[in-house]
Amino acid sequence: MFLEQVTETKSIISTLEKYISIKEQIDFLTHKLDALKPEIMQMIPDQGKIVINGNSVSLAERKTWSYSKTVEDSEDMLRRLKKIEEIDGTAAVKSTIKYIVVR
Repeated sequence: MFLEQVTETKSIISTLEKYISIKEQIDFLTHKLDALKPEIMQMIPDQGKIVINGNSVSLAERKTWSYSKTVEDSEDMLRRLKKIEEIDGTAAVKSTIKYIVVR
């Protein structure tokens, strides 16, 4: 019984260490990828693309908007109303998502 618990604990530790290691690699590679983006953005002409090894690389853009005080106040009121319904039970839980947190 004790040996099984030790083996299970070692397996859990090994799996968690693999997960953390992969997460660290992803973070490292994401940082490297982000560092290349400004250089690549300079290489691609507007409305153009570069095809390399079967991959098409192009520029895209996304706009952000600033809204009037009326809209901002309405959004604030909506957030408050949603919170009230969550607290008083009027709102129903649509789904619950579990995720892993590593700090």
